[in-house]
Amino acid sequence: MKRSNQMMDLLMSNFGDQASFDGKTICYWPSAQTIAALPVEELKGNAKLGYRAKNLKAIAITLTQDFPSMDELYAMDPEEAKKKLLTLYGIGEYSAELVMPKTGFPLDVWSAKIFNVLFYDKIPEKPRNAIPALKVAAEQRWGNWSSYAFVYVLNDLPKLSKRIGIDLTKF
Repeated sequence: MKRSNQMMDLLMSNFGDQASFDGKTICYWPSAQTIAALPVEELKGNAKLGYRAKNLKAIAITLTQDFPSMDELYAMDPEEAKKKLLTLYGIGEYSAELVMPKTGFPLDVWSAKIFNVLFYDKIPEKPRNAIPALKVAAEQRWGNWSSYAFVYVLNDLPKLSKRIGIDLTKF
């Protein structure tokens, strides 16, 4: 989470749009047009994106062309929307499920460790192999709300860590 937050903060502070109102100025996410126009090396250096810079630029270029808006994706059948997202450069199942809440329970190796501890009270030996069973467990536990539960848990890691006595933020 720390590394992800660092990259997002740098993206917004270096390339984000600014809006001023009521005597305050806030940073807003950079537009796809802004990212598409930037050199990959500038994204790597100023936002510390590393290999992700190439992916982000390729996605931004696609978004500026004829790609559906978020509203259009939400209006689609969830599986159709997921298939569309999977056509974006560098986007896999995990990322597509993060973008489209109705498409599943997004787990990667890092979050699989967290949910395995929460569901089964142990760190899995092979987190990637635990993902299918965790997805089933989340669906059984939360049904259509599983993607929202995922977001809730990740945003509440410090409190959950205190409650169960294991620092989930260190995985």
